Amino acid sequence: ATILEGARSRALLFPDRNAKESTVLVLPLPTPLHDGTAQGGALLLLCDEPVAQLDRGQGEFLQLCAQLLSLALNQGSVTRLALRPLELEGQRERTQRVTMPKVLSERRREAVLQYREFFEASADGMMVLDGRGEVYYFNRTAEQITGYAAVGLVQRSILELVQETQHRGLRRALQQAIDQVSLLPFDLQVTSTSGEELVLSASTSAVLAEHGLAVLSFRDVTQQRFLEGELRKTKDFLERLIDSTVDGIIAADLLGDIMLFNQGAARITGFSADEVIHKRKVWSLYPGGEAQRIMAAMRAADHGGPGRLSPSRRSLIGKDGTEIPVSLTASIIYEGGQEVATVGIFSDLRERLSIEQRLQQAQERLVQSERQAIIAELAGAAAHELNQP
Repeated sequence: ATILEGARSRALLFPDRNAKESTVLVLPLPTPLHDGTAQGGALLLLCDEPVAQLDRGQGEFLQLCAQLLSLALNQGSVTRLALRPLELEGQRERTQRVTMPKVLSERRREAVLQYREFFEASADGMMVLDGRGEVYYFNRTAEQITGYAAVGLVQRSILELVQETQHRGLRRALQQAIDQVSLLPFDLQVTSTSGEELVLSASTSAVLAEHGLAVLSFRDVTQQRFLEGELRKTKDFLERLIDSTVDGIIAADLLGDIMLFNQGAARITGFSADEVIHKRKVWSLYPGGEAQRIMAAMRAADHGGPGRLSPSRRSLIGKDGTEIPVSLTASIIYEGGQEVATVGIFSDLRERLSIEQRLQQAQERLVQSERQAIIAELAGAAAHELNQP
């Protein structure tokens, strides 16, 4: 049965241009002939109210009447139709179970076909799914990415291709798309026909939400995610390497904002990384004017070359306000020939200077002892000469 909304029903029967809009239910009927064959026909049920003003029960009752009347006419006599209220309700439920899924499926198919040209022209893989993950459409790009043919995948569940750990999340994403909830792009791990594990960056669209469908567009980012993982591993390794060195390392941009402050720098200065990164200027860690002198030395040609500073004795300001003697080497980081940042590597000289001071004091005591020994030896020799003229 087909419901025509907004039809001018009286115009179908009488030439009345002023007839108001009505609802017409068209039911195709085979008309039995005397020779036992059937000829096509149709049954029209008219309702004076537009379908938009009918509640759900009225609409369903209209369809039920059409089905029952069709059944009676096919049997050859209307007088044979005599159902009690309970039997009528049972017939109504059976009719809904048989016809409504077919009608819904047909409407979904027609809705998908409206966007078919757009789906096929897209450079991304496109799938149309219901809330359970059943595939209604699969474009050519999706076939190329996954290796699956649309013929073999339509009316199957996409969950068969997705890792089990993502089943619940994917169903939730599809239902949210049908409910027209905006979602951020997410990754799906899919197994291709060759058994290869693919990583797909997917996003949803609610363009078919009124039909209970979600559009899933995706692209293959397997290689990209692999490279991102390798870069992440390299970054983590370098961070561990920087933190494990005993020297302090500080990096800052040209505005003086500290971007890197390793554990060695924290141990030497007393500041933690959280206290200085993006919170303090790099020159606040030096005595007055020292940071400017270091930058001038790096830009000069007589301290290791332009952009570099050879190891030199400098001072830092610790958290307690005391000056810390350090051996500093620094350089300017360039990008495309332009200065973008500076980095300084320094070692604490306090223990070294303390050792040097103690060594110097020991040497001074040794010299003094040697002098005293020489004087004693000279005195003994003089006494010996005086005792023996």
